[in-house]
Amino acid sequence: MANNETHNPLGRHLLVEFWGAKTIEDITIWEKILWEAAKAAKSNPLKIALYKFQPQGVTGAVILEESHITFHTWPEKEYIVLDIFTCGKHTDPQAGMDYLAKQLSPKKIVSELIIRGKEK
Repeated sequence: MANNETHNPLGRHLLVEFWGAKTIEDITIWEKILWEAAKAAKSNPLKIALYKFQPQGVTGAVILEESHITFHTWPEKEYIVLDIFTCGKHTDPQAGMDYLAKQLSPKKIVSELIIRGKEK
């Protein structure tokens, strides 16, 4: 991030895959985890939407004052994808991901950071 920060990016977009992650089917637990992940990312959560699939799986989003965090689970594969997009110099999407990793205990994490709206 250091080189790109000097170009005044509008946001940082962290694309994340958790492999071998803890399966959580309870959406009330997801609501708490997402809210706390947003706070960890130094963002201001505004609203959460969650949906529980049958027979398994959960998807959801937390709308942030600074953008969003979304996720989708595949419990049968112990796989979770996350999308953490934050705007503003005060935010830290990596800290949000670190919080989620602590809660979900993945065996493997794959992530890619995309700098959005950088000036050249």
